[in-house]
Amino acid sequence: LGLWVEHLPQSRVMHQGKTFLHSPRGLFPRPHVPGSPNSLAACKRFRFLGRLMAKALRDGFIVPVALCPHFFEAVLGADLPLEALPSPGDGWSGEFLGAAARFAR
Repeated sequence: LGLWVEHLPQSRVMHQGKTFLHSPRGLFPRPHVPGSPNSLAACKRFRFLGRLMAKALRDGFIVPVALCPHFFEAVLGADLPLEALPSPGDGWSGEFLGAAARFAR
């Protein structure tokens, strides 16, 4: 079950035998079909992550989860601009789509 949008292989970093995901633009949740088993499982994991972050903040800790600024815009109901599409060098799959959209503008 992928929680984040698909990343290119160079976005995966090995450290002390573990694989970490690093994206220069931050992490953006992967869209799922509403009501599907993957969607329900993803919601359950994000709900857990939200509760973990809330408890950490309540206790004075900061949870270092680098989320994409466009994700916060989407949560607040804003329409995402073309800049929200992947760009070359972001490490996200679909970089060509973002580059083509910017070129066509």
